[in-house]
Amino acid sequence: MVLDAAVGTVAAKLERKTAGWIDKLSAVAGENHSTDAIDELTDAGLDAVAESGGLAQRAGAEGVKARVHGKSPAWAAIRAVWRAGTPAVRAAIVTSAAAAVVLLLVSPALLVVYLLSWLVIAAVCRSRATRRRHPAAVSI
Repeated sequence: MVLDAAVGTVAAKLERKTAGWIDKLSAVAGENHSTDAIDELTDAGLDAVAESGGLAQRAGAEGVKARVHGKSPAWAAIRAVWRAGTPAVRAAIVTSAAAAVVLLLVSPALLVVYLLSWLVIAAVCRSRATRRRHPAAVSI
């Protein structure tokens, strides 16, 4: 009975909220409002979605909202995760950003070391091939 009452209450709230959105959309569609009214309605709906879900849903709603406004959805999602995240989530974001910076700084140096190692290997192979062809020419 308690579960039935809880589900009924949530369904009634959702129905009222949806009816309100439908009324607002009908008013906007009937009166030729500017896009500001549509943006406000979209923001209100996405805010409601963000508040009703978890961290991932909040980040997704913020990303969609940023996309609607012509901004970067990835950056908006990261900011939403940062604002709503626990200290562990924030530490993970800082760690991944630091790792990305270190990787970008170190990878060119690793590439140079890799290419130099191929040059050393090629020089050693050429030197051995030369010694095999002319064993008497090499004197120590």
